[in-house]
Amino acid sequence: MELESVSQIIDLIIQQLFHLSSWNDKKLILSMENSFKVDFLLISLQINYITMSHFYQSVFSRPSIFDTSLPISTVEDVVGLHPSQFWINVHSNRFFKDHNLDAVDYITSVSKQIVIDFISSPEVEFLKSMNGMLGRAKTKLIFQFLNVDDVEPSTNETYSALLIDLSHIKSFASGILVPKSYIWPVNEDQYLQPQTSLVTDAHGLGHEVYASDFSNDSPGSYNYSFDPTVEYLQFIDNSNFSVDGVLTDFPSTASEAISCLAHNNKSTRPGKDRALIITHNGASGIYAGSTDIAYQQAVEDGADVIDCSVQMSMELPFV
Repeated sequence: MELESVSQIIDLIIQQLFHLSSWNDKKLILSMENSFKVDFLLISLQINYITMSHFYQSVFSRPSIFDTSLPISTVEDVVGLHPSQFWINVHSNRFFKDHNLDAVDYITSVSKQIVIDFISSPEVEFLKSMNGMLGRAKTKLIFQFLNVDDVEPSTNETYSALLIDLSHIKSFASGILVPKSYIWPVNEDQYLQPQTSLVTDAHGLGHEVYASDFSNDSPGSYNYSFDPTVEYLQFIDNSNFSVDGVLTDFPSTASEAISCLAHNNKSTRPGKDRALIITHNGASGIYAGSTDIAYQQAVEDGADVIDCSVQMSMELPFV
């Protein structure tokens, strides 16, 4: 079969990807039963990503304009952007091995052409396999902790159990990557609990510590008043410790916190003429929204207008 145009190639790939059944209200009805990533070529997945982004928004708390700004990329694609440092995360080498592949072989091969600064993985076996494979390269191996109750596949231990013996992790990794809740826990009411000793303990053993799960649209605690820079400062600018880095969906915000606000109590953001301050469900960044204490806090903070979400009832009498 001869393909006369790019559009024909794309049509063929879409036919490969989907069993198209119908168009209904501009929504593509798809059947993806028993289909997995390994069943398709990279070009198929890339075109699928771009195509489906026009129909479905990825994260509703973020502008849809960014949905296609970070397509599926290869290592070579990212290196072509000339980043100052390069970090590869291998989430599951066991998955590759199940398909007769090995991330160890791939990384060893690609490291001959590019400089890899960090390699992280939540698999102990993979990181141990990488030890000594990169020659004199100054690549740092980072052990990634998942949720405390998740089980690490090669040791069959939970990550909370592995956390107890940080000295053993030092034998195959030079640092750890942990969810931010490992360092600053948050209770069920979304308030910070006392810090753990994880960063101090890990630094004492010579580990580098990186915190993950940061994003602007879910700061995670009322203590941050919905200001993501305040959350970063909690991890890098306090009297007890500082993490060595953060993993975030919004690197520009982290950069602002680190470069402009950290370790400088006199720093302020550019000021403007005083604006009219209208609350959103009271001081909902400090307390649960639309509660008495949230409105009281908003008044004490000097808000000009106090909003109140009131649902009117048609029933009488209405008080």
